[in-house]
Amino acid sequence: MIFWDIIKNRNIQFYIFVIVMSKAALSIEANVGQVYMTNELGFSRENLSMIQVISAPCEIIFTVLSSYLSSSRPFRFQFFT
Repeated sequence: MIFWDIIKNRNIQFYIFVIVMSKAALSIEANVGQVYMTNELGFSRENLSMIQVISAPCEIIFTVLSSYLSSSRPFRFQFFT
């Protein structure tokens, strides 16, 4: 029942909507960028995979850093890689 009360909250519904739309837009942008880089610019897929090997740990580090910096004031800092 608590879950249903949380889902019925309009502020939480709006927050979930914004998050889903943002993630969808970022996903589309990343995939379009990957297709453009491989087809038009001639990058190999192996090079793009190596970039992701480097960027994935950076995303984890930025997440930890962001949570540490904003522990007293949530939603103050947000980092995107």
